[in-house]
Amino acid sequence: MDAKDFKILHELDEYTRISTSLLAKKVGISQQVAEYRIKALQKKDVVYCFATVINPFSLGYNPYLVLLRFDPNINLEKDHLLKYLANNSYVYWSGIIGGKYDLMIYYLSKDFDELKNNLSEMFNKFRNSFEDYEIIPIVQLNQFKYAHLGEQVSFNYNCIKEIEKVNLDLIDLKILHEIKTQARRNIVEIAREIGIDFRTAKSRIDMMKKKGVIVGYKVYVRRQLLDFESYKVLISLKNYDLSEETNLFTYLNSHPNIIYGHKLLGGKWAYSLGIDAKSSEELQHIILKLRLNFKSIDDYEIFPIFRSVNVDHLPVSKLLINQLEKVKKT
Repeated sequence: MDAKDFKILHELDEYTRISTSLLAKKVGISQQVAEYRIKALQKKDVVYCFATVINPFSLGYNPYLVLLRFDPNINLEKDHLLKYLANNSYVYWSGIIGGKYDLMIYYLSKDFDELKNNLSEMFNKFRNSFEDYEIIPIVQLNQFKYAHLGEQVSFNYNCIKEIEKVNLDLIDLKILHEIKTQARRNIVEIAREIGIDFRTAKSRIDMMKKKGVIVGYKVYVRRQLLDFESYKVLISLKNYDLSEETNLFTYLNSHPNIIYGHKLLGGKWAYSLGIDAKSSEELQHIILKLRLNFKSIDDYEIFPIFRSVNVDHLPVSKLLINQLEKVKKT
């Protein structure tokens, strides 16, 4: 990794769908070298996903944060568990963590009953592997930039629950499925693969942006390979104040080490943060400064991330496509 690689990462994070020719111009290299460097970053797993950020609330899905503690008496195959979660049609992200809990999962479900069914399936498959768990509904998702990769830039993809549900057809879902983890794919290629013309594909994507289904694009970087450690931090409040919450999210958005902030509903915890830090000492400094700026913060809990699966903003896409195709055949 040299300065040009970091500049490439910064530009991709600024706008993931930037053309390779414009990217090359901004970095000061040829288009061929830019293409080579992007592929090299992917091959090294520094870049693991060019994601389309999709608002799950717009499609009638609610995100839930699930924390689980392993039973120490059971020899659980963690690789097997992560593979199962990576292939689960309802898992947005999951990871092995440290602290009070051992596993963190972000589920997407239409309702609490569907979530319980998914959890029951996992409990049956990995029988007696868990001794405790906690479920926390998420009502707002805020995704920020990797500001520590380059210049400080304000950036916020905001997904909130108070949005009208959008009904998508089979073509819309197929488009989303193709671009959800490949946001840089050429629209012409996607249209050809689905069997529609370019104008139709482009107008469908524009429609989904306008209705708040697609809220942006995001490059996902394996920060551990850049000497950063990733942490999940849960925060509770002494009292809730809407104006302070607005200031809090503004602060989180401007902080170079904070990559997301989620608003939680019910229970002890009010917010879930994603923080990158070079060391535990730097993490402590970040949290102390956060508490100094926001006196309403009461308690917090830190979970270091040891292993994780890749992010999928719409894990249910293939399932929904199969359902609509069955309906179409009948």
